[in-house]
Amino acid sequence: MLTEVLARTKRTRGGARARRGQAMVEYSSVVFFLATSGGVALIVVMPMLMNALDRYLQGIYFMINMAIP
Repeated sequence: MLTEVLARTKRTRGGARARRGQAMVEYSSVVFFLATSGGVALIVVMPMLMNALDRYLQGIYFMINMAIP
């Protein structure tokens, strides 16, 4: 039964070629969603990281400029 279905699929739609095309579409959609979510995460996280770096550097410069060593 299953072999008949596979044989019919190979004859009608190109078989392996159709499956390879489907895999490429799935891969492309997964990569697109990962890249999009990574871009959004970068936009959200980058200001927080820059704020933390700024506070760290302000603390260092405050300690350097203190009158008491």
